[in-house]
Amino acid sequence: MMTDSDKISKAVTSITANHPLYKDMWICDESWVRIVNMHFKDLKDIKNMRDIIKKRLNKAAGAFDEFNVQNIYVTKFQTNCPYETNKRRPVSYYYFGTGRVPHQPTVAADVECAMVHKFKSFSATHNRQRNKPQQKSLPGTSQKRNKKRNNNSTNTTPRRSQRNKQTIPSVTVTPMRFNVDEDEGEGDSGSATGGRAIYWSSPEAAALFGFNYSADDDVVDLLEKVIEKLDNAIEHFIGSLSIPPTQQSKKQFILHQIRPESSGCNRARVLCNI
Repeated sequence: MMTDSDKISKAVTSITANHPLYKDMWICDESWVRIVNMHFKDLKDIKNMRDIIKKRLNKAAGAFDEFNVQNIYVTKFQTNCPYETNKRRPVSYYYFGTGRVPHQPTVAADVECAMVHKFKSFSATHNRQRNKPQQKSLPGTSQKRNKKRNNNSTNTTPRRSQRNKQTIPSVTVTPMRFNVDEDEGEGDSGSATGGRAIYWSSPEAAALFGFNYSADDDVVDLLEKVIEKLDNAIEHFIGSLSIPPTQQSKKQFILHQIRPESSGCNRARVLCNI
């Protein structure tokens, strides 16, 4: 069965092999106790751990020269404990090197534990959190708070911090002109205006054919004038053909090219050629 001394020796060897953080610095015996307890929590119940660590490391340490193959160095002084400054005791400092031989301290002032400040800061923070007084609630307020929390969980109203994050869809309303004759009565103006499709009264139709919607240009009337010019141009161009096309065929050709159902590219192409 492995003894406590063997367990601690194995723990220190594992720590120094896997954690370069503890190398190339002086660490006192009490800091090594805390390091072992931090990495191996199952060894906390071992008594006199500091004495066991000192005995093992003192045996493994060597001289301050290049012949120290294990690169373990130790120095001892009768001085104040780094963790209890009002208590004097024999303090041992250990150095695990990586090849460079450290300077050998001659007095206690020449050496300082590199882990004391870190452990003291951690202990102070831990004690403050542990001793922090808990806020006490009045009798009955905890049940009311839980009930209110449960009621709010089913409420679909967003929190104040999230209200501005909701996206509100924007709707752009395009004004339309409706020229309905009085004698037509109350018809379905949503689908046609004066027998025409709503499209012909829209700003898009006016912009597509180059007319001014703001000036109340009638797209259909102006297109009919353009068709008339095109008709005259066609008659003038094909007047010398042996088989002149009929008036009806020419109009069907023109209306086919600029009818509302055709694409905008075709209508624009016809107007550009006029």
